[in-house]
Amino acid sequence: MILKDEVRKNYIAIRKRLQKHEVIEMSEAVADRLKQLEIIKSAKSIMCFVSFGNEVNTHELIKMWLSEGKQVSVPSVVNSTKEARGMYAVKINSFDELKEAGKYGILEPPLLDCNIITPALLDVVIVPGSAFDVNKNRMGYGAGYYDRFLSNVSQECCKIGICYDFQVLDKIPYEEYDVPLDLLVTEKRVIY
Repeated sequence: MILKDEVRKNYIAIRKRLQKHEVIEMSEAVADRLKQLEIIKSAKSIMCFVSFGNEVNTHELIKMWLSEGKQVSVPSVVNSTKEARGMYAVKINSFDELKEAGKYGILEPPLLDCNIITPALLDVVIVPGSAFDVNKNRMGYGAGYYDRFLSNVSQECCKIGICYDFQVLDKIPYEEYDVPLDLLVTEKRVIY
């Protein structure tokens, strides 16, 4: 069986080689498919990752949902000690609230007690990944933040992975603690 780290490194490397115009074009196609989903149209509370590097760009989606009056939250990672490690859904009112933070340079909002959203109250969570499979299994970046977070959302919450179609494989290695998604959206298709 192929090792997780090999798959992860391979697909991150392929994504890094994408040209800027390819990222823009494919991100727009992913966003168009995502916006057509009834679950997105009807969602009141959406948590969405803030893209960086050559990930599917989510910045315009976040701004659009804010302008539509949806409750939007983004991840904030606490990485100080092993015991206090975790990811929180932090409500934002404007994209301008995001500032560069963390060792990865991902934009994050300030983490305050008053802006943390309980995972069980989310309607939709949009998640990133390095690779996915047609059974909606997800391979992240190796830290386990999303798997821990997704294990606390409600049964009604729709977990959606967004990625480029080349990131969707027939089968990826996964563990029992990996949380499968409900949908995958790429520039070419929606996998239910």
